[in-house]
Amino acid sequence: MRFVEGDVLSIRHLGPVPTGDFEFGDLTVLTGAQASGKSVVLQALKLAIDLKAVERRMIDHGLVWTNVPALLDLYFGDGMRALLTDSTVIEWQGQRVDLASVSGIIKRPRDEPERVGYIPAQRIMSIRDGSTRPFGEFRPGDPYVLREFSRGVHELVQGELATSDRLFPRAQWFHDGLREVVSTHVLGGWTLDVDVESLQKRFVLRGVRADSDATLGFSAWSAGQREFVPLLLGLYRLMPAGAIGRRDQFDWCVIEEPEMGLHPRAIAATMAFVLELLRRGYRIALSTHSTQVLDVVWGLRRLSELGGNSRDVTDLLGIGGRHEPYRRAAEAALRATYRTYYLERGTAPRDISALDPLSEDPAESGWGGLTAFSDQVASVVARVVRRHEALHIGS
Repeated sequence: MRFVEGDVLSIRHLGPVPTGDFEFGDLTVLTGAQASGKSVVLQALKLAIDLKAVERRMIDHGLVWTNVPALLDLYFGDGMRALLTDSTVIEWQGQRVDLASVSGIIKRPRDEPERVGYIPAQRIMSIRDGSTRPFGEFRPGDPYVLREFSRGVHELVQGELATSDRLFPRAQWFHDGLREVVSTHVLGGWTLDVDVESLQKRFVLRGVRADSDATLGFSAWSAGQREFVPLLLGLYRLMPAGAIGRRDQFDWCVIEEPEMGLHPRAIAATMAFVLELLRRGYRIALSTHSTQVLDVVWGLRRLSELGGNSRDVTDLLGIGGRHEPYRRAAEAALRATYRTYYLERGTAPRDISALDPLSEDPAESGWGGLTAFSDQVASVVARVVRRHEALHIGS
């Protein structure tokens, strides 16, 4: 699926978002401070597209609600009914999302697949002591997107990936270039395996060098490795092995804060996966607090406008261009449409898609406030340098 004119999510009076219209491109990025509404918007997008499928999943797992506020607590998480007011409206493609129609008590809805593959910010909670967690292991008040993500990766690990104890690297899953950047920049040359300890399958990292047979349990991993492995499993779910482009049911991919816990080189590796998702035809929505993610989006947009080529794209990410699939992903990125929105609590979202550093709008020139601290540090240091020079000249 590619950009469709009119793919607009309209929100009125939903929690921290008083009013806003979000037109989604092939790749859409939301940025802003904590609690500004990024997750609310992305979860509302999934709810709007997957409303009946969400209802079906909740009924399947015995969840019960009798009104819209209770539904919001089950979907967004405990206490999130406070998002709702008498004037709350969610619209998708010009059609109002009727939350009251999701009764949960009338009859089992049709078996509709979920179209939005959602990788939440809390993805690390999908793994406990090195094992995946099914939907029913969570509390009813945990966010639906976390529970559904965890269910998906649990079933993937227990089923499709259970043919081998080695989860990464794995033949036919991802191309050589993607496997190389993950191994080098995220896992540090370790493999990701499934080990059986006390009759339970658990994830471990294993040394593969001739002089190392070390095995690291989940608690010994680095913060970046613990954050990245659930993301990796989510990507496995979206990007099946072989020549299949994407999972049949999914058209959209949402990733909250893909940069969590990662070194800048690992963030670049993650953005290489984003380009591969574009190549496979996904519509992608990200939230981020990372200037590097916005660096990539700004660079891709500018390369597209200025007639850049695939080598320019691979050089931008620092991934090299010797792998043919990278070239195809780069070409897809040059054809893509990009949108970026800045959210600030209590105000309407602003379209800062140009990410113009010379813009008179500080939200756009400062990339949603992400560069403000660097500018502040530079300004203070420059002031002190001038003062220091003046003192020495005067003496």
